[in-house]
Amino acid sequence: MEALRRMQFATKHDLKLRISNLWNLQIEDRKELKTVERSIEFTKELQQLRNRVDLRTLPPEIRRNILKFLLVKDVCIPARNIWSGGRNYNLAVFCTCKLLQVEAYEIFYGYNTFAIDWTRSLHNLNNFAKFLRHVKVKIDSHTRILDLLKAIESSKQLQSLSIEIQGN
Repeated sequence: MEALRRMQFATKHDLKLRISNLWNLQIEDRKELKTVERSIEFTKELQQLRNRVDLRTLPPEIRRNILKFLLVKDVCIPARNIWSGGRNYNLAVFCTCKLLQVEAYEIFYGYNTFAIDWTRSLHNLNNFAKFLRHVKVKIDSHTRILDLLKAIESSKQLQSLSIEIQGN
């Protein structure tokens, strides 16, 4: 009888030990599974990053078409309101990188028409005169015509100029 109890105890102890070992294996398997899952997620994210299109890697003519789509408007843009809120001119593209900034300036200021109140917006024209192609200027009796002509002269890309004379 004693031998039977010892055998039962040994068998019971052996079973507990085996169950404990299996449990530990399951914990290790779960940890390994989590590690594999994280590795798969990381690989997917890495692949997504590789698949992203970087505008800088596109050919220049495609970049220009994208920028034209974003920046060229069919309406005359008041020069004093370009950077203020309200209208969506997609100007954030100017802040992405140097290459896109230069290309975006050329397109935004080169393809849009700007309404310039000369008495208030002289500095706006001087800052971007080299890019401007289409300008509508409002002047009055207080306008300094020589300053206006100098600014216009510095606009080497200028293709059209409209001057509106306002009475006092």
